[in-house]
Parts: sequence; C-alpha cells; structure tokens
Amino acid sequence: MPANDDIQADFSIVKKQLRADPIDNQRGEFETGQRGLRFNELDWDVTLLGFDFL
Repeated sequence: MPANDDIQADFSIVKKQLRADPIDNQRGEFETGQRGLRFNELDWDVTLLGFDFL
C-alpha cells in the first residue's frame, strides 16, 4: 500500500481555508465555510471491528 507518496499535493475537493497539516496530511483536513478546524477541536473515536491472525 503506498502511503505519503506526495508532499503538499492538491486535494480532489479544493480547500478554501489554510491547511492544518501542509506537509504530508496524515490526519486529514476539516473546514467549515468560515474557517479550518484544528485537530484539538475535533472529537473522534477509533473502534476495532475485527482482525484475523495470519
């Protein structure tokens, strides 16, 4: 799986606000019509749905 294969690449939906992570965008970008949202302004949760031992 290729990951981080480009630096400061344009998004397929153009952002209107400044980027929160202008280098490699490992955490995604979020914005409203008025401003970009910083990561500490977001509530998020990770849930493990399952896994298989290989």
